[in-house]
Amino acid sequence: MNSIKIAFTGGPCGGKSTSLNYFKEQLKKENYNIGIVSETATELLSLGILPGNNITLIDFQNLLFKIQFIKEYKKENEKQILLCDRGLLDGNVYLENNAFEKILFDNRIKKDELISTYDGALYFKTIANDFPEKFKLMRKYETPEVGITRDRKCYMVWLDKIINDECDNQNGIEFKRVQLFDYLIKHLDSIDMTKTKTLSDYYDINHLNFIKNSIDNIFNKSIFSDDQIQKVRRLTI
Repeated sequence: MNSIKIAFTGGPCGGKSTSLNYFKEQLKKENYNIGIVSETATELLSLGILPGNNITLIDFQNLLFKIQFIKEYKKENEKQILLCDRGLLDGNVYLENNAFEKILFDNRIKKDELISTYDGALYFKTIANDFPEKFKLMRKYETPEVGITRDRKCYMVWLDKIINDECDNQNGIEFKRVQLFDYLIKHLDSIDMTKTKTLSDYYDINHLNFIKNSIDNIFNKSIFSDDQIQKVRRLTI
């Protein structure tokens, strides 16, 4: 069974992560089986894997990419719909194009093949546009200007897969979720499952193991404790 894979994207403080459970429950009411890929960046940061501290930015994004790839690869065929809290293209938002291309090269991945495995992307516009003061309270380490810049990069990176027009934040997150859910339901009705691709259509189990094993190369270049390494490994199980 091929899953329909939908990425949640957008700038910081757009409501992506907090909306996952809402979408899961609403889709279950529509009789869909739902799988979730949680945000890998948040998981790594919570383990103390910090760019500029114990790992370089590009190695952080490469590690994130490898783990995200493994998680999506393993879950793609388990459920009817796979909701991803950010997808494999989001690394391009935090890196220059040539750096992201290096990550693709390191993992022997072709960008066009990668993109074709997503059946759509829901764009959660950051509140930095509409409520910069509220954004400042929620994001101590990013300015509204940075949030807006990253938001627009998310939109451009996923442009060919965006399934919704821009939904603003003027009426609150609950209203925005309802709008985005309506866009998603209409989009699901239009998907031709015979054309849905998965990572396993392009990359076999040997490639998956290659990516999993290559995580050790990043461990060897970074300053992680044994406990951190073991916890990172568990993210790929």
